[in-house]
Parts: sequence; C-alpha cells; structure tokens
Amino acid sequence: MARNLRDHVVVISSLQCHNDGSVSGSGPSYTVTYDTGEDVSDAQIGHYVYIEKREAGAGASSTVLSTYVYVITGKNTGGGEEMELGGQHELTLKYVYDTAETGDDSPADLPNGSGSSGSPDRADHKVVMILGPGFEMFME
Repeated sequence: MARNLRDHVVVISSLQCHNDGSVSGSGPSYTVTYDTGEDVSDAQIGHYVYIEKREAGAGASSTVLSTYVYVITGKNTGGGEEMELGGQHELTLKYVYDTAETGDDSPADLPNGSGSSGSPDRADHKVVMILGPGFEMFME
C-alpha cells in the first residue's frame, strides 16, 4: 500500500537547483546546492522536502507520478563557507519514502515534466513542517 503525505505546513514553497545549483552524494543522503539567490534560511533540520516527480517531457502540469519525501539533516547558509559557495546555500537531505514506492532517487533525477526526455528540467523543492497529532484537530 502506497504511503500518503502527512498533514503539513509549507515553509518554503519553491527552491530551485536546476540552473547553477547541483546535487552530490549517493542514497540515501544527498547534499543539494541551490541556485544563486535561493534562500533556505527558513528551512530547519527536521523539516521535510517534498519533490513532485512528473514524466520528463510530458509538461509541467502533467500528472504527478510520485512525491518524494526527504528529511533535512544538515544546513549550510552562513559564515565563511557561504563565501566559498559563491552565495549559494546547501541542504543535506535524506530520502525517507516516495508515494509510488519506487525507492530512493537523487533529487537531481526527478523531472518536473518540462524539457524533454533527453534533457528534463529538475523539479522544484518544497520545504514543509510535518504537523504532529496535536495539530490534527485543526486540519480539515
């Protein structure tokens, strides 16, 4: 049975890593360097990142094949290291699950539907805070 997404509050609606950003590492942990100008300051260790995977070349409004869920385990946004990154910010993500149960995949390999099958565009990342049982009474 496929896992569903939990009740959550969106912290950052869209982060991009498809222009001058990059992804390194291998499953289940990845380091994502976001595009210059992307602000991850509101993201906290323990928040989650949702990434919607669509078929490459099918269009940005095509059906979501699976939503990949990662937990933030590290963050690099300041100090001397920020200068070394050229103003870019990093999050370390650990794969948790995906709704289609296809298994671990790099955040760099999840297309947003745009581009072509040979050169797909990377899906944006959404940072969320999962709501615990104490908040469920407020959710409809």
